[in-house]
Amino acid sequence: MDPISNLGEFITLRCDLGHIRMLYSRLLSYLPHDEGGLMSLYNATVHLQTVLEKQGKKVRKSNGEVLFRHGEKAFGLFLVLNGKVRLDIGVDSPLARSHGAGALVGLPATLTGRNYSMTATVVDEAELVFWPVAELHSLLQRDPEICKELLATLAERLAEDRKLTESAALQDLKTAR
Repeated sequence: MDPISNLGEFITLRCDLGHIRMLYSRLLSYLPHDEGGLMSLYNATVHLQTVLEKQGKKVRKSNGEVLFRHGEKAFGLFLVLNGKVRLDIGVDSPLARSHGAGALVGLPATLTGRNYSMTATVVDEAELVFWPVAELHSLLQRDPEICKELLATLAERLAEDRKLTESAALQDLKTAR
């Protein structure tokens, strides 16, 4: 069964971090890698943004401030309210991208308990909402709808990434001929 196209069968009311990690690992198995190079942007739904903003800790960060570094143990998730955050895996990386309002930064690592796969740096003064791992875990246990939204967000992005990966592979095959 392909969990990306059959997401409804994978989302249950049992939403704890262990369950999310298991589901996310299964979703990742459908991609050729899980380093997160393509999976850099997760946009929150309006409802999810509202809940995270209302209950999370607002922080302001200046240009050049690093939110987290590649390889660091995940300590939390950031929702960008305004400004821009750049995600990259190294200097002048072709995968580097800047993301603005609505972006969920650090989502995969925070949910899975893995290390961050990218470095997040503020490039345009930003207002963010921060959610430490333990508080996010508590929110997910209290509100299964939020859990479903986060899993759906991850699954949608993984499906998009899979399409991009397949498209790139087909292009490489055409170029090689």
